[in-house]
Amino acid sequence: MPNKYGRYKLVAAEFVSTAAKRPSIAGIKSENGPFPGSFALHAWVWKDNPNSMFAAYNPDLRCPK
Repeated sequence: MPNKYGRYKLVAAEFVSTAAKRPSIAGIKSENGPFPGSFALHAWVWKDNPNSMFAAYNPDLRCPK
């Protein structure tokens, strides 16, 4: 997400897999991924997410218009 100067700041990381079976990391199962046959696990490491650290979306963030 861009800051007030238009620069981007890393707020989360996403692990994407095309494994045959749904993978898990540290006991946390991945969700359906961004494209068919993929799985994803998000980690909001640098920005708090009220829905959980591993939720797919963060309601506190909005995309610029």
